Amino acid sequence: MALPPDDPRHGTTNGYNRHACRCPACTAAVRAYQADLRLRQKARGLPDGDPRHGTLNGYHRYGCRCPACKATHSAYETRRLARLRAEGLPENDPRHGTTNAFKRYGCRCPACVAADRAARSNEPARSLDRPPLPENDPRHGTVAAYTTHRCRCEKCKAAAATYAAARYEQRKQTGLPDGDPRHGTLNGYRHWGCRCEQCKEAANQKYRDR
Repeated sequence: MALPPDDPRHGTTNGYNRHACRCPACTAAVRAYQADLRLRQKARGLPDGDPRHGTLNGYHRYGCRCPACKATHSAYETRRLARLRAEGLPENDPRHGTTNAFKRYGCRCPACVAADRAARSNEPARSLDRPPLPENDPRHGTVAAYTTHRCRCEKCKAAAATYAAARYEQRKQTGLPDGDPRHGTLNGYRHWGCRCEQCKEAANQKYRDR
């Protein structure tokens, strides 16, 4: 049953759920309730032994970052990006010429390559605008300090090296899916540890050209 315009239940979750009212006030009330619920769920987390560990629901809704939830999320993202890259972008897609198309869709048209190069050339300049970290700053020894604040102390360099090694091992274990455009490239051979015939040939060609 619809609510009259002057009904006091407008702007409540009761008006939205029980009376199916979709006025702006009721819609806003439900969105605010759902946002608060997600925050409370993430703050509460998942107890040990909960069957939702190792699920996307545990990762996104409950903010769980246990190894099982992170592995499930990583595998899902890998499959999703592989699907996007396999589908590619149509020729007239407005996302051509953006870093999103380059990174997410694997597009290597001249416009997307130019957008990625422009973004990467601006990254150091943006980072150098930040002040250096004080010696007693707790962010020393983190990847964020190395990349965002350009700190090159021994702790930050060690953290960056450890992170890069872990990422490399993860890429090697995940591998490249069939049909990935990085097959047959030096990037596929070096960064993804792919040893298919196409990637090995790309590496051999690089070494022969030296």
